[in-house]
Amino acid sequence: MKKHICSRCKNSEIFDGDSFCKICGLNLKDEAAAGTTAMNDKKNMIEVQKRRIELRVVDPIKRQEILVALEACYCSVQSS
Repeated sequence: MKKHICSRCKNSEIFDGDSFCKICGLNLKDEAAAGTTAMNDKKNMIEVQKRRIELRVVDPIKRQEILVALEACYCSVQSS
């Protein structure tokens, strides 16, 4: 089983399948759902920015530089 860390009290004795932190009582199911929603919001925002750049930036080199930077942000959001 994989260990996790509580985002509230930093308890490191949380395992897959735990619903609550044994130290502070944080509802881990709600916390996970909130994190997923926030991540999806960030990914959607990056996708919107990419479309805007593709439409508005005329210089192909500058457009590519910006899109590469946005792709790095997207990958960073996915990995967190």
